[in-house]
Formats: sequence, C-alpha cells, structure tokens
Amino acid sequence: MRGKEQPLFLAIRKNYFNAYVEGQSVLKIGLDEQSTPNQLRAGIHQKYVHRDQAYLTFDRKQIVGKPYVGKASVDEWVKRAQTYVKNKKNTKEMSEKQGVAVIVGRNPHIIDVEMALPADKPNVSENRPSADRIDMVALEKDGEAFKIVFYEAKLFSNHAALRADNPEPKVLKQLKGYEDWMRSRTDEIIPAYHRACDRLIRLHAMRDTKTDLHAPSVHPFVLQAAKEGSNMQVDPKPRIIIFGYSAEDIGCDSSWVKNKHEEKLRSKYELLISERPEGITPVGIRRNRV
Repeated sequence: MRGKEQPLFLAIRKNYFNAYVEGQSVLKIGLDEQSTPNQLRAGIHQKYVHRDQAYLTFDRKQIVGKPYVGKASVDEWVKRAQTYVKNKKNTKEMSEKQGVAVIVGRNPHIIDVEMALPADKPNVSENRPSADRIDMVALEKDGEAFKIVFYEAKLFSNHAALRADNPEPKVLKQLKGYEDWMRSRTDEIIPAYHRACDRLIRLHAMRDTKTDLHAPSVHPFVLQAAKEGSNMQVDPKPRIIIFGYSAEDIGCDSSWVKNKHEEKLRSKYELLISERPEGITPVGIRRNRV
C-alpha cells in the first residue's frame, strides 16, 4: 500500500470518534451537547485547511467561510494531512506513522490506533494531564477467547529507543509502563472495546455499497467479539513491531547482532520485525504460546 492513498481509519472513542489518514487524526467527530437538539460537530486541525497551528470546528455547512462540499472537502484535508507524515529526519525513509498506516490497512483485525493511556501525573509544561499512546490495538483469537492485544511500533533507525548496552533499551521501560497500566485497567478496557467493535459494525453498515465498491468487509473477529457474552480478554503484555532496515543492518557483522539488541528485546516481549511494514502481520490466531 506504500505510495498509494490510504483509506480513512475510524477509531472509536468515548462519545466521539477520530478519523485517521497515514497516522494523522484528520477529524474528531461527535455531538455538540450545547445545541438543542444535539447536532453533529467535527473538529479539524487548521493545518489541514490552511497552514496555521490551531483547531477549527465545522457544522457540516462551512468552515472558515468556505462551504463544506462533502467528499471533495474531506479528500482535500486528507491530501494535506499526508504531507505531514513524512520522516522529518530522512525524507527517503518511511516515517513511523506511515508504516503504522500500512500495517493497519493490511490487517482488518486491528481495531484501534493511538490508544491513549491517561497519565496519573500532570504535564507541568502544558498545565494539563498528559497521556502516552500505544500505536495499535488488535483482536487475536486464542481458543474460545478473543484477546485484546497491543502493539508499539518503532523504526529500526530509532537508536535511542531500541539500543542500549547498559541499562536496558528505553522501549522496554516504556512497554513495562504500558503493561502495568493494562493490568490495572482490565475491567475498563474490555467493555470499551466490546462497544467499539459494535460501533465499527454499525458504521460499516452506513456505507453506500453501490458507490464504495472497494470497502473492506468487517473482520470476522470484530463481528464475533461484538456479540453479547463474547469471551473478550486483555493480553496486558504489549508486543514490539520494528521495521525500516536493510539486509546489512541486521547482518552477522552488524552492531545490531553483535551487541544483541534484538535478543534483549525478545527476552522480555514478543517481537515482530521486518524490512518493510508490508511484511508485518499481527497474530490473528494464536496457535503456539510465546
């Protein structure tokens, strides 16, 4: 899918949803509770309309004086959003967000992106609560259960996160924090994603199948997990995804192998690694325990 237009990915939140393109949240859509009756409102970052750094809202009629003309307006915002996802350090290398979008687009059992993990401590610099975000959430069939599993994606070139002689690489501390949070919030995560699967099915049913001929079908895992009484469980141990390297980068004589960086990661968490994100397939059916 690299080099082609990415479809919008809808991520279900509490009382609203985000529409992502190539990892960028283009729209935040929900109800305006101040209006009577409640009306649908959408928020979009101004940089996708102009180039300024501010958020805008529109009421399905106009935005900053320009008429909203449905799909044509959204297509324009999407194309502008795509200009913001390039790797700022190396324009020839795919960015992490672009890679995540490729993986999501090829794996319909991924049901969420950028899942926020609210922090307990305030972010002093911004005077508001801060939140970490885990890159992807997927469903995995394990016997009769549907596991909610979490994936953190990193570029191979992210030396600071993936490599360390002593102590451990930063990503392991990051994932341990995620794991602790997941274990403490299991009772919240399961009903939230049960509802999210149901909402994804309902949104899919709204598609115009006559004009949207290439719309993917709802994944069977989503259909089954959304049912009442489905055995949904949380796998609190996140997995690591690494992509964006060449054969030389992981050759026998490379520092990656000599310094056992991959071995350190695999000793703590399940790891998926591929030269390109197209080669990454999050586990769908768990057949062997890791």
